[in-house]
Amino acid sequence: MGTARSWAEYVYTALGVDAADAVAAVHGLDRELVADWLRGAAPRAEDVVLFARAFGLDVVDALVAAEVITAQEARPRLALSEYSELDLTLELHRRAKLGLL
Repeated sequence: MGTARSWAEYVYTALGVDAADAVAAVHGLDRELVADWLRGAAPRAEDVVLFARAFGLDVVDALVAAEVITAQEARPRLALSEYSELDLTLELHRRAKLGLL
């Protein structure tokens, strides 16, 4: 994943100088909405996904840039088979102490 940056920086980097006009003309998003993003307005999650897909960008990176999800939430998760026996035992112990088992 890329470095942390604001949604406005993400949009501007993806599109360049004529960002608002480009999005409005090519992808049907409201020009004023995109202009608001470039001024720092927070986007809706569904608009972030639409934007990322329309421009061939990584959806997860876009959601992180828009602060819809955190970088921690976006991190790849391991398959259960990839954890060691020690890791699994420690997790079971942690959950048992919390009364979750």
